[in-house]
Amino acid sequence: MADIVRQPAALYPAKDALVDGPTRYSFEALESLSTSFAAYLVAQGVRPGDRIAFCAAKSAPLVVAMLGCLKAGGSYVPIDRGQPKERLRFILNEISPRAIVASRALRDSVGDLAEPCLLVDEETLADRLRDGAADVSLPVVRPDDVAYCLYTSGSTGRPKGVLIEHGSVDAFYEALAEIMTIDAECRCMNTSALYFDVHVMDLFFPLSRGATVHLSPAPLVANALLERIERHRITHFTAVGPVMTLMTEGTLFETCDLSSLVRVMTGAEIISVATMQKWLRRAANLSIVNGYGPTEATVICTAHIIERLEPDRSAFYPIGKPMRGTEVLLLDGDAIVSEPGVKGELLIGGPQVMKGYWNNDEQTAERIAVVDGRRYYRSGDVCQWRTDGALDYVGRNDDEIKLSGFRIDLNEIKRVMDGTPSVREGHPVVTIHPVLGKVIAACFTTDEQGEPEEALFRKLHAVFMRELPYYMVPSLYFLFDQFPLMPSGKTDKKQIVQRVNQQTQDAGSAATRFVCYAGTPAD
Repeated sequence: MADIVRQPAALYPAKDALVDGPTRYSFEALESLSTSFAAYLVAQGVRPGDRIAFCAAKSAPLVVAMLGCLKAGGSYVPIDRGQPKERLRFILNEISPRAIVASRALRDSVGDLAEPCLLVDEETLADRLRDGAADVSLPVVRPDDVAYCLYTSGSTGRPKGVLIEHGSVDAFYEALAEIMTIDAECRCMNTSALYFDVHVMDLFFPLSRGATVHLSPAPLVANALLERIERHRITHFTAVGPVMTLMTEGTLFETCDLSSLVRVMTGAEIISVATMQKWLRRAANLSIVNGYGPTEATVICTAHIIERLEPDRSAFYPIGKPMRGTEVLLLDGDAIVSEPGVKGELLIGGPQVMKGYWNNDEQTAERIAVVDGRRYYRSGDVCQWRTDGALDYVGRNDDEIKLSGFRIDLNEIKRVMDGTPSVREGHPVVTIHPVLGKVIAACFTTDEQGEPEEALFRKLHAVFMRELPYYMVPSLYFLFDQFPLMPSGKTDKKQIVQRVNQQTQDAGSAATRFVCYAGTPAD
């Protein structure tokens, strides 16, 4: 992965590689500046295996710096700069970065870190890219070196860092080339945040193929994305299901020119059949890939191509067949499932599987299984085989959910609830709101009987806003007099969900009161 732009720079030196509004970098500039920044990092003491944290807004200079980190032998760690400071401080202290690319204000706001490190100012990054020493030798990067560490929601109530090796990315790119069919004639649009693993697919992969990539800034606005497709004659892009739906709701969707589109990758959660049909109807040359894969298996590992208009289709699309080099198993207990229609947990094997979780051997051991001498990642996803050899996604066997493309373990939210003094017992659940759609609901009981309900709701909401990323903050708040119990005496979570579902439609219950907050995405 470290030298993904070397060959395109030799073949197409003057061709636009990266377009970020008025800022344009050619492939020659991308190669030269990333090498220079790598030399700067090495001169500052960065050694192979060191972590470099990137906590800055997405920009062309930041992309160059990430490539430079790889060339220096470092592992890049992209972090959402908009998340609460305590969570950010936790991640930075856990990874002990050798350097941080961020604004000085952000560095000051998280306070002193456990290990001192180099600060590269976001504001001066474009100039810093040219500071490399000419006499510095860059290290040889090996396939088993870690390319990046990406933090995801954790079942322990804390985020965990997924370690992906260079060889895993190389294997992924070989398989992806058969599905996304991107070459130097293509014009691609990046929609993903750099702390979301999709950037490995919609940013770095097109660059490795010699294609031009147009960066889309946050927040993603439907008409702005549609205008970008039309103006730059975009041929390929990747967007999670909710963004695909968002774009169809833009006022320009029915009028703008989408004829340049060839292939779009989507996924991250169950996709809307109606949305996919709208795209196929509007863009005659388009085919859509429904991709599936956890961060631990290097972005995606199965794929299903959608090409036909099916106006009457109601059945969900499958998540497809394993990509080249990927092995999958379905397990029911210890038994391997091979019959169509029988549910089992999906295990993923092959070179795309992660090295492990950063500094967490226990969780790595929980998620990595060895079956018949082969190493597999236990996804926690429940699937079933179809008669044609493709996979259908059924659900989860734990408390993890997907929401707007983000992976969320409800235990992280429960940890915050359990630590709030006004909460006696708390349970976060997922429900469908008639206006907001799929949302998280915070359900709780309290001992503060004299406190006004609205004050309790606002107090808990404020705690969530202080401690969790915006996409984890519940939108609905339910106060229960008491939680329903099972015969065993344990809390009946299914009954909680049923009551929440009912109350989103009918607020007239004496046992449950709730309030709704519409979440606001970060910058």
